[in-house]
Amino acid sequence: AFFQQLHQGTTAAPVDFLIPAKVPEGEEAFRDMLAAAALAQADALAFGRENNEQPHRHYPGNRPSTLIIYKDMNPVILGKLIALYEHKTAAAAAIWGINPFDQWGVELGKTLSAGIRPMLSGKEAPTPSLAPVIAAIRRMRTP
Repeated sequence: AFFQQLHQGTTAAPVDFLIPAKVPEGEEAFRDMLAAAALAQADALAFGRENNEQPHRHYPGNRPSTLIIYKDMNPVILGKLIALYEHKTAAAAAIWGINPFDQWGVELGKTLSAGIRPMLSGKEAPTPSLAPVIAAIRRMRTP
C-alpha cells in the first residue's frame, strides 16, 4: 500500500533507497533480492510505465526518489548518512523559509512524554486516547 501510494498517489512524496553493497557472509542472495527490489522501485518511480488501456496499471513516473549505495554499514558510513540527512533538512528549511532549529514541536513532545512515563509504569491511569496503546505495550512486556 505504501509503494502504491508513492507510484499512483495524487501527491508525489519523496522516498530514499539505501542499498549496502556488502552484507555479512552468507547473506548475498538476500542482499541481491533486496537490492534488485530497491533498484526496480526507483526505476519505476522515475520512469513509470504507460498503459492507457488499463488505467489502474498506468504509472506516471517522474516521482522523486534518491538512491544511495554505500559499501557497508559502519560507524563512518552511519555518521555520513546522519550528516546527509541533517544537511538535507537544513537545505529544505532554507528553501521553505522555516527555521529547522526552532523546535517547538520537539519541545511539545518532550513535555507530553513526561506525562506519559507514569502511565507506562502503571503509576497513573492512561488517558482514553492512549489506553489501548499502553495496554498493548504492557502485554508485550509481560513474559
